[in-house]
Amino acid sequence: MNDEENFRGCSFLNILSEISKDQEEILTIIQNHKNDLRNFFREQIQDELLSTHIYLLFESSIIESQVFKSNELIEKSKRITENLI
Repeated sequence: MNDEENFRGCSFLNILSEISKDQEEILTIIQNHKNDLRNFFREQIQDELLSTHIYLLFESSIIESQVFKSNELIEKSKRITENLI
């Protein structure tokens, strides 16, 4: 997944690290995207706590793949998610 994108991570989080405090419109777009993603997991899993847990696994594995230039933690997160569900 991230290998195809040269391990650039989440574009929204990359942008977040570059904007200033007064760029609230951009922040709102990023927050809306992340809320949509959380809602997606919630709709798919229909368990608030479990869907939040999986969302956090997803987000952290994308960041870690960017840091280590590896899909290892993405694959491990998939297996963890399968075990949780």
